[in-house]
Amino acid sequence: MKTAVFQVNDENGTAYLVCVRMPGLRAACVLEQWLKKHAGAGKEIRLLGRFDAVHAAIGQHEAKSLTLGDGQCCPGAVFTVEELVDRVLPRPAV
Repeated sequence: MKTAVFQVNDENGTAYLVCVRMPGLRAACVLEQWLKKHAGAGKEIRLLGRFDAVHAAIGQHEAKSLTLGDGQCCPGAVFTVEELVDRVLPRPAV
């Protein structure tokens, strides 16, 4: 399962990145259409793509290190969205 990343722009200039694990591209496109249909006026929603792992950095130093790949990141300062979701949301019992 890959993570779909959506960019949501508000008319006041605020932008959000929404990351959701999706079983396939079709499901991501369906969600994009649903979001567009139900979003308030002045919101622009765009599917940026589906990715195996989406990394986030806490600060500029971590972002530079992550982008340049110099390996100087502080532990815990760069994380994947998937790791964060795994920590916060309990997995259903199988």
